[in-house]
Amino acid sequence: MNKIISVLVAAVAIAFLGGCSTLPPSMSGYYPSSANEYTTYGAQTVQQVHFGTVLDVRPVNVRPSSFHSYAASGIGAAIGGMIGNQMGGTWRAREVTTTLGTLVGAVVGTAVSNQAYRQPGVAVTVRLDAGRYSPSQVVAITQAADVPVYTGERVEVVGNGYSGSPARVYPVAR
Repeated sequence: MNKIISVLVAAVAIAFLGGCSTLPPSMSGYYPSSANEYTTYGAQTVQQVHFGTVLDVRPVNVRPSSFHSYAASGIGAAIGGMIGNQMGGTWRAREVTTTLGTLVGAVVGTAVSNQAYRQPGVAVTVRLDAGRYSPSQVVAITQAADVPVYTGERVEVVGNGYSGSPARVYPVAR
């Protein structure tokens, strides 16, 4: 009876917590760091546009936010603890297996989350055109690899990109 209750509690917890987060990019095709994705905060805002030429494009991995890692670690710890609690005969052995199950579950949950939410990305180095009031400068923007850009291509850099504000790189429409 205790095993059935534990399994039901685990299933409800997973369903509840799973509904609060997004699906991994590998399953949904949605990349939060995409140049084509905007949050409601970023929509309908004025953004600076700079034109330039791509100097370099190199592949990178975009790691998940700490929220996903913490949530997965907590869920893994809870599930590992419940599984560990079902093992061992004496109360002392059950304490040990519960503790070990919790630790292993947390590590496994974090590893699974880091792999599932990792996104293929690109670091794009752009030489911005010199403007009337600004000299030419070189900037680098990292984003999901879903908008293809190539070395030597004319692009527009959209967004402030300073003080942590998002910036995006798009090929110039021909």
